[in-house]
Amino acid sequence: MEPRRVLAFALAAGSLPARAATIYTRSQSYMGEDFFEPFHWSFHTAKDPTHGAVDFASYETAVQNGLVSASRGKVVMGADATTVVDPHAGEGGLQGRPSVRIMSRTAYNGGLFIVDLEHMPTGCGVWPAFWMYGEDSEHIWPAWGEFDVIEGAHRANRTMTTLHTTPGCSQADVHAGEHFSGKWMQGLDRLADNCDVGAEGQWGNQGCSQAGPDGSFGTAFNEGGGGTFAAEWDPIDGHFRTWFWPRRTGVPPDVAARKPNPDSWGRPYSYFRLSDDGCNKDHFKNMRLVFDITFCGDLGAPTFAESCPEIANKMTCEEFVYRSPESFTEAYWSILGLDVYQAGSPDQSSRNEDVRSDGSIEALAGALGVAGREARHDETVAVFEGALSVVADSQPEPPVAAPWNAPGGAEQFDYEVEAAARAAAHERDAAKARLEHDVDGISYPFPGRSGVLGQVPDSRMHEPDLHAESYPSIVMKATGLRLHLPAFAAPLHVAMFVAALLVLASAVAGLVGLGKRILERRRAARVARGLLSVVHPLRPLRHQEWLCHRNSPALTPQELEELRGLADARELDELSGAGGAEP
Repeated sequence: MEPRRVLAFALAAGSLPARAATIYTRSQSYMGEDFFEPFHWSFHTAKDPTHGAVDFASYETAVQNGLVSASRGKVVMGADATTVVDPHAGEGGLQGRPSVRIMSRTAYNGGLFIVDLEHMPTGCGVWPAFWMYGEDSEHIWPAWGEFDVIEGAHRANRTMTTLHTTPGCSQADVHAGEHFSGKWMQGLDRLADNCDVGAEGQWGNQGCSQAGPDGSFGTAFNEGGGGTFAAEWDPIDGHFRTWFWPRRTGVPPDVAARKPNPDSWGRPYSYFRLSDDGCNKDHFKNMRLVFDITFCGDLGAPTFAESCPEIANKMTCEEFVYRSPESFTEAYWSILGLDVYQAGSPDQSSRNEDVRSDGSIEALAGALGVAGREARHDETVAVFEGALSVVADSQPEPPVAAPWNAPGGAEQFDYEVEAAARAAAHERDAAKARLEHDVDGISYPFPGRSGVLGQVPDSRMHEPDLHAESYPSIVMKATGLRLHLPAFAAPLHVAMFVAALLVLASAVAGLVGLGKRILERRRAARVARGLLSVVHPLRPLRHQEWLCHRNSPALTPQELEELRGLADARELDELSGAGGAEP
């Protein structure tokens, strides 16, 4: 029996006071200048399966036309706002307003997904979404389910969070105000609490849908500076939970520290239960992240007249989209952070059946982090080298031209050979880099890498932000081991540096003083040898001393004055080396 299942059984029996919190560790951060590279996302270029008035652009076209851009701290993707579209242009012409739809290469079977948005698409005719769904050629949507985190249309100011499934997924025992702070959306003649896309009494493909808080979507969201969504999919504990924090309130401290603990965040605005008797967890599998901006379509067209009556009195939703490019200047996503976390529990392997490099490395880091820190360095390197070879060898080769079926129709993803090769090579390099940098604050070198390890990549979720990934580091060149000290240790670095300077200065001063003493002794010895003629009555001269005196240059008046101040003849003997037995 799985460990957390045992714990749940014990809780039910009353033997334990509380359920153990799920420990999440970050497995992937999508932010960076390479955000749109083919090893992260694929660009959908086929027709919109939701029948929108849109023409989805390829990566090359999107870059050329300025629809996408990525930097270390911000990613922007949007729709065209300059072109008047002629939908009857025929082959080679635009089929709708140019826009973007991307899907992650990685498929997930659970996790915590945190997205920080500065701006989301809004406006009449606009239908944006951030969502997940699973599908392959043998499991056509909605066989593996769909989870819509952020979705809305036109002038909505509350997001909709929704599940879409095959029959047999009811949420009738989930109650607003008790399990979640939002409210159920309304169906045709009942609450939309049945996730089946063909459920009776609900709109077609409505699914089980809940409304988020005011200001979680649209113009109100953007005018408030945006905010952060955290969506948890936990098939082990059996739920989907979603929270929203507007910019003015900020995120909880554990989210800012990238150590999220959802059980400490209070009641979510959205909650769906996964259970054997209501909605089995097997309804959701191998789901991939999606960002898109479409227009009108299956949701936007039927609601256009109600949401934008002043425009609907003159033209249809599609006509408005084609003719009014200036109305879509707000139709863009501005993303400040997108992080994926996985549970660090022993049952991690069962949570992700389609594990790629990110999940493998995170599980490896969690399992070996503490042990590796306490083991000898060479042994730890050997362990990690072996693990790295397993991870690298297990990377799936991307298909050259894999067919893909999207919800509601056929869809073709064009995997070019060159892009596939680049993706495979980059994933192997990324796997090696993450093993070097992300294991419990300790970095280990691997064969084939030259020089001292570089600085930890700084992929911050918030810009500017002072997180652990930007700490100063001490590089130990002898072993290649790099220890990262937290920010509060920076004063210690300064003190150590100052102390090192003081020690160096003291050593230099000591060497200078030693040199001076040597010179003084030599000068005193020379003076003493000249004194032999002056103090001759004290004792007979030895032959060697007389020869030394005879061959010495004449003493200066200053040296003679110093000689008169010498009080003890024995001291003169020591300085001149005249001690020993008489001849």
